[in-house]
Amino acid sequence: MHFAFLTIGLAMPVVRHTIVHGFVFVTILISNTFIHYEHLDMMITLAVPVYIGVILLQIILENTYADHYLIKKSLELNSVTDELTGVYNRFKINDIVDPDTHRFYTDKNIYIAIIDIDFFKKVNDTYGHDAGDEVLKFVAKTMVDNCRNDSIIARWGGEEFLLVFPDTNGDHAYIALERLRKKIQDTPIKINDIEISITMTFGLTEYSFSDDESYAIKEADEKLYMGKQNGRNQVVY
Repeated sequence: MHFAFLTIGLAMPVVRHTIVHGFVFVTILISNTFIHYEHLDMMITLAVPVYIGVILLQIILENTYADHYLIKKSLELNSVTDELTGVYNRFKINDIVDPDTHRFYTDKNIYIAIIDIDFFKKVNDTYGHDAGDEVLKFVAKTMVDNCRNDSIIARWGGEEFLLVFPDTNGDHAYIALERLRKKIQDTPIKINDIEISITMTFGLTEYSFSDDESYAIKEADEKLYMGKQNGRNQVVY
């Protein structure tokens, strides 16, 4: 009976299981009123250490599996998360693209943007790499705060970001990027006693279901390059 309660207890927290498992003693006492056990004292004496042992066993199992689960989830999260900015890194693409077809796991309209911080090297050279890190964190947070919850935001490398808009159209994606561009342009970044103003250039393209994701990303990157060539601080679509 102890181990029957142990099995049931694995589906609940240890605190609750400790109480539930205590009903073993209640069942012994209740059944004794009908059966009148000859060695009731011995049964109780044996049940107590078994009870303690089972509770300790469940605590060990729970902590072991909980630690294992938390470590596993942490590793999974870290594998697709950029440590500095807290958004996804470029490996997130592996979670949303079929490795066999190289197409997104969705039949909804998708728009992809490649985004670059204008003259980011100048920020690092003028204010230092710590300031550059703060700029990257500011950009990531601004993107998170100003994009839909179902958007996928990833640091693509260096000062470049990838933005995936699922289930939308080109006009809505363009408007969202224009809003984001103006927000970044009009918001000075305060770092210690200085204020840094930055701009960003955006290359936006529609993902075609007949192509793999790398083609769409390449096309967005080409439009980003066009924006840089034409003066930066703009959305090219």
